[in-house]
Amino acid sequence: NSMEDAFSVAIQSILTVIKADRASILLADSAGKVRFRAWEGLSREYRMATEEHFPWKMSDLKAQPICIADIEKADLSEGLRATILKSGIRACAFIPLIGENQLLGKFMMYHNRVHTYEPGEINIAKVLAVNLSTVIDRIQSQAALAESEAKFRTVFEGSRAAIYIASVDGYFIDFNPSMENMLGYRREE
Repeated sequence: NSMEDAFSVAIQSILTVIKADRASILLADSAGKVRFRAWEGLSREYRMATEEHFPWKMSDLKAQPICIADIEKADLSEGLRATILKSGIRACAFIPLIGENQLLGKFMMYHNRVHTYEPGEINIAKVLAVNLSTVIDRIQSQAALAESEAKFRTVFEGSRAAIYIASVDGYFIDFNPSMENMLGYRREE
């Protein structure tokens, strides 16, 4: 499964199960900047103005959801409040995506009217966040493993030194072209 598939399922779940009017998923990039990765119903202007806003420290593995029932009454800068209200958003909730070792990002649910977030909604959002975080962690781990394997293969295959990998009982499992030349045997043999 791809990250985009996971995002699509999560966004649709936020919209249909929680009945939010809009939704988004933001993840930290390699520089630690939180960026929009998926969204529904958000303007480019809104995304540009709010993209790096992240209410927790990346190391906070106990981060809790933050709910704003009425943007007009929220403790926000005037510029941020104006941008959000101009987008037609009146309420929103920040739900942390907690990975194994750090926060991965957040997902957001938005309402077009003032909205008090009920404990049941937040519990559903937390379950969704755990599931999405698990999928993101797994996909990122698989990508890191594939990248590491590709780097290893490049070094292994391109080395002029004869390199082999053997099982604990001494049988060749793999060897590089330099080892092939030294032995006089092809891998297939």
